[in-house]
Amino acid sequence: MANRNDELIPEEVMSEAVAQAGTSGPQGQPTYAGTFEGQLQSIYDKIANREPFQYDVNADPLYQNYKDQYIQQGKLAMKDTMGQAAALTGGYGSTYGQQVGQQTYDAYLQNLSAVIPELYGLAYDAYRDKGDDLLKQYGLLGDMRDTEYDRYRDAMSDWNYQQEVERQKEETEYNRRTDEEKTAYSRQQQAYANLVALIKASGYNPTDAELAAAGLTREAATALQNEYTRSTTPQTTASSGGSSGGSGRSSGGGGSGYSAQTAAIQQQLNAMGAGLAVDGIWGPLTQAAYEKYMGGGSGSSGSKGTYNLGELTDASAAGASKKQIEQALAARGVDTSDPAVQQDIKWALSK
Repeated sequence: MANRNDELIPEEVMSEAVAQAGTSGPQGQPTYAGTFEGQLQSIYDKIANREPFQYDVNADPLYQNYKDQYIQQGKLAMKDTMGQAAALTGGYGSTYGQQVGQQTYDAYLQNLSAVIPELYGLAYDAYRDKGDDLLKQYGLLGDMRDTEYDRYRDAMSDWNYQQEVERQKEETEYNRRTDEEKTAYSRQQQAYANLVALIKASGYNPTDAELAAAGLTREAATALQNEYTRSTTPQTTASSGGSSGGSGRSSGGGGSGYSAQTAAIQQQLNAMGAGLAVDGIWGPLTQAAYEKYMGGGSGSSGSKGTYNLGELTDASAAGASKKQIEQALAARGVDTSDPAVQQDIKWALSK
């Protein structure tokens, strides 16, 4: 049987090839190396294209050895037989001796033919063993190829999982930033609306931080303050009060227009017998009725500055805080530490 182990792949080569099965491609993506594909194809071609078994006795070295041995032995036997025949005739050669010697020689050659089936079997076994070696080598390479591919698939699965994890992280971060931006925008819009309403209602002078939080420029705030100043400046032809309970303006300036809260207070005062016109404007008659029936403050803080409750309720309705109302009053010279002023602010914020 022929030894074909020299064609098999060394174990260290296989191990190294399998270890490299997860070689990374672009951006860390695993790639399939296919280390054994070429060798598998080569062995497969040998198996598929292998010549069928043929036996040529004359080309068999083993048969030639047998042949040489049998011819040599046949010649020796022929000589021995012819010698024995000559002894029977007194040492003289004869036709009988030659015939007997030839027969002996031919018998040895016939024995050579008898070993041909055995030699055929040996040659076929060698042919079959070589085929088995090729199949064994093909199977071994196939197993190594499968192991390499399985590792590649595992590496690819891990890579896909990691990609999904990273994608989810990016999506989560994107959603977080988007939510923060939406929240910040919503807060700015609300701060803008509140600050504009507060300035319109009270002429409040916002800080730089408040302007930045609302996205309002100092120029725009100044324009709103000027608008408030114009709306609260007493007209030279203003009426002395008339029959309306709310149309008149106090010496400290009236409200900034209709106020639903002021109208509600006027309705409450009328229920007590004030007889006011429910026009939503906090005028001197409304102020007087409020002081009379509800015991409210005068709405004035003396010579340092003036205000009326209509302004405070308007500012409260616009979302102004207690601190912002105090700052607006202080900017007009009102002493916000006065208990009466604090009572008016507390009342306005409660409405």
